[in-house]
Amino acid sequence: MQIEHYLFINSSPLEKLISFLLYPISLLYASISLIKRIILSLFKIKYDIAIISIGNISLGGSGKTPFLISLIKRLNLQNTAIILRGYKRKSKGLVIVNHNNNILCDSKTSGDEAMLYATSLKQSIVIVSENRINGINKAKEMGAKYIFLDDGFSKSNIEKYDILLESNDIKNKRLFPSGAMREFSFVKKQANLILQENIDYKRKVKIPKIEKDTILITSISKPYRLDSFLNKEIKKIYFPDHSLFSKEDIVNICQEHNSNSILCTTKDYVKLKDLNLEYKIFTIDLDIQISDDVFMEIQGYINHQSSINN
Repeated sequence: MQIEHYLFINSSPLEKLISFLLYPISLLYASISLIKRIILSLFKIKYDIAIISIGNISLGGSGKTPFLISLIKRLNLQNTAIILRGYKRKSKGLVIVNHNNNILCDSKTSGDEAMLYATSLKQSIVIVSENRINGINKAKEMGAKYIFLDDGFSKSNIEKYDILLESNDIKNKRLFPSGAMREFSFVKKQANLILQENIDYKRKVKIPKIEKDTILITSISKPYRLDSFLNKEIKKIYFPDHSLFSKEDIVNICQEHNSNSILCTTKDYVKLKDLNLEYKIFTIDLDIQISDDVFMEIQGYINHQSSINN
């Protein structure tokens, strides 16, 4: 039984039984998260610059990274900074990933999402830090006027504009570990905007023209979402979400499947390119189209904050 299938779909009798048995643990987990949220909110820090958080209350795969990339490009602001945890990176503490169009570390140090931000938004400061307060202070010190937090909804000690993304493919909406939800659903009321996939924002996927022996290699959450865009004959290798690739693994996979070319997402590419592979690499282009009404709401918040702070 694949853990991702269990968490998000939870359709088989066995999965439903396990979900039921885990429910008491789920209530405990969510209650601890709620208590933490309440305590942190008592010590909220207010900053004199616009801070926007993109988050969700489900596990993985809601499109936060491509949404934020599309949003920042469309806003076309100067002096922006992106701060995120840097999930599964091989480093600790605060690391500056990108500054003044200079990438200052590799993808193992930054994590795949931070490196994707750095390569997609070259004029933005990109910082990874488990402590978002430290990240915000560093970004301000470096001249940032607009700060974006990736996965910052749970950081209730920070005064910010919260945008929650809700994926449309989660069938198992029980609390983790019974299901895919990290917090009680009523905490969504604390968000400034709750956006529904395929209504408020839509994914636009472009598959490049690939060679016959190409193999798909990816480590994204919910890789099955790519199936509808791909030829049914293509071979697929799915790694766990955010996995780091080794050159030996990729070479062995390509040799085993007699493949001379690889298809991957842009988030996978920032890790694969560091391996100096001798294979052709084709990338799937994912863009997020944000509705005009949503964009104008976000733009309105930024304009309001700018008028207050200036």
